Amino acid sequence: MRKNIFFFLSLLMLLTSCSGEKIAKMSSKMMVKQTTEAIARNPNNAKPYIEHAFAYMIIKEYDNVIMDCNKVIEIDPHFHDQNIPAGTIFQVRGQAYLEKGEIDQAISDFSLYKEINPEATAAYSSLGDAYRMKGELDEALTEYTKAIEMSPDLDKLYAGRGKVLIDKGDFQSALKDLCKAISFNTRKGEFYFHRGIAYQKTGKTINARRDFQVAKELGYEDAQKELDKLK
Repeated sequence: MRKNIFFFLSLLMLLTSCSGEKIAKMSSKMMVKQTTEAIARNPNNAKPYIEHAFAYMIIKEYDNVIMDCNKVIEIDPHFHDQNIPAGTIFQVRGQAYLEKGEIDQAISDFSLYKEINPEATAAYSSLGDAYRMKGELDEALTEYTKAIEMSPDLDKLYAGRGKVLIDKGDFQSALKDLCKAISFNTRKGEFYFHRGIAYQKTGKTINARRDFQVAKELGYEDAQKELDKLK
């Protein structure tokens, strides 16, 4: 069971972003209990703290995530194994900081992850997220573009860059990226929502309304507000 925990937690993170969120959160609480027991058995082993942090991430207890990550860094900042790439702990802590709105700390951790593991697409996309939140759009665009060069088949990268391009007012380029994202994944309401925003900004109201309706049907909550504006 122990050797499969990281895979199981990765599956839980996927479920959290899908329709199985409630199941994922219930299961992750079980994982918190199991990894707490593992820590008690061997408090000087970094791996259970990483697994503990992942479980806490699912249930959005970000302060606990950061505490666990700090402990890993104290024990072995370079920890990695066949399932956990080098630098992962900085990526996890950075994501917790980002969720808490502590953007500068997130950027610092994501930058460390990129330095340790320059082949990790997630380092660049996470920096793109953080720079966009900070309003540093040129930096965000650079990071997303690099991530796309590294992993050109990931839908969320085109969606992320598309949102940056909307913020920059480059709506035609945003439409291209968001159309690309949707071509990879037609079941993501967020993609249709942001493409609807780009259509709206270019005066294509019919297209915008259609995308907002699809986004609503796919469960994207903000879509109804935009539909109301178009009545």
